[in-house]
Amino acid sequence: MGSWSSLDRTWVCGAQGPGSNPGEPVYPFYNFDNILSNKNLKGTDYNNVYGILPGKIRKDIYFKKYLNDEILKEFERYLINRGIYANYKHHICRVRKYLPDLMKNGDKILELNFSYRTLSGIVTAIKYFQEFLFERYNIVLPIDIRYLRERIKVRKQERINLFEYFDRDIINEALEILHKSISYGLKTRIYLLVLFFTGLRACEVNYFLNNLKKLRRIKIGNVLLFELNYNRRTKKAYLTILPLKLFKKLSGININYNFSNAFRQKINKKGIKTYIFRKSFVAIASNTIQPHEIDLLQGRIGSILIKHYVRHLKEIAEKYEKAFKEYEYLIDELI
Repeated sequence: MGSWSSLDRTWVCGAQGPGSNPGEPVYPFYNFDNILSNKNLKGTDYNNVYGILPGKIRKDIYFKKYLNDEILKEFERYLINRGIYANYKHHICRVRKYLPDLMKNGDKILELNFSYRTLSGIVTAIKYFQEFLFERYNIVLPIDIRYLRERIKVRKQERINLFEYFDRDIINEALEILHKSISYGLKTRIYLLVLFFTGLRACEVNYFLNNLKKLRRIKIGNVLLFELNYNRRTKKAYLTILPLKLFKKLSGININYNFSNAFRQKINKKGIKTYIFRKSFVAIASNTIQPHEIDLLQGRIGSILIKHYVRHLKEIAEKYEKAFKEYEYLIDELI
């Protein structure tokens, strides 16, 4: 069919077509009109799927025209059927926003002023879309995922700010957000408090609060350890910890514990930087808790090592209580 040119990352046609010469850079496009009218295109002849656009037409603009809501809605169903619930809307937005430009020139990914993690998410979204087109329509999306991953490694190797916690007081920044949250609703205040005292990711806090009364737990001193077992493809949170005082408050409140991704997005729209709480947790816990134990509480430990730490849970709970004791006043202040 064709191959990628190593010189300019363009798709090179491997067969002659009308008005083309062998080896001439061509602009691939997909006849989405036919796709939408015929849902059973498995085994479609590639010659009917690919075409050659006139040189004056930019393929990124042409592709945008057919990257329509109906295709993306089907892509959404595909992601959900694959069990990709947490970030499927992010994947759709990233495909819509960045794919046309990256098809034109893969090096443009480094022009995006994002962290390595965000760039990796963009590449992953395009990879899913590539797999969707092939599995659903037998169409090969001509974009080199390996090349994109190699390019974003440059961003991964950029210098890390080792003095982040020195340059700005991350704990005070978290406390300031909590104090300002007094004007928010009770559900939002609960959400932020749990982020602060657990150090979990936002999606993990959603799961924790939605299943708070069903999760297995043990009491150690004045804290509770919860068996979370929140398992995603790459990130796993096996347990979490909470002050007993906060749990009693939550148990005595009759509210709708339906903490969804939509609720999390409302929090973000208020300008609340939820990632601050994950960093402030590290800053507070590091006064008494070892780094590998913090990794355990924040879901950065593999399944093999988790069994080793079970025997040290009592000690970890005692260290946690000592580290967060001075911040328990926030519970009475916000709930």
